[in-house]
Amino acid sequence: MTRQLYDKKKSGYKLQKEEMKEMFREHDFNGDGRLSIKELSRAFGQFGAFFPLYRAAFGLFLADDDGDGFISEQELDKVVDYAIKCKYNLL
Repeated sequence: MTRQLYDKKKSGYKLQKEEMKEMFREHDFNGDGRLSIKELSRAFGQFGAFFPLYRAAFGLFLADDDGDGFISEQELDKVVDYAIKCKYNLL
């Protein structure tokens, strides 16, 4: 996956956000329903991040509301918004 520019005005914004959420969910390799920093790092790597561990760590910092060190389904929207803000997308 390559890094591409994001255009919020495109009509596929909602669909794209849902697709990105699904790609993050697919990186839940152990099936526990939450994403570890390792799983987040792999996802950001797939999106083309130059430093995926950095992106994962900062995404975890921004989105981990309960402080358990994982991204739950309820926190996933914040990670997706962060990824979109970093201009990673599925266009």
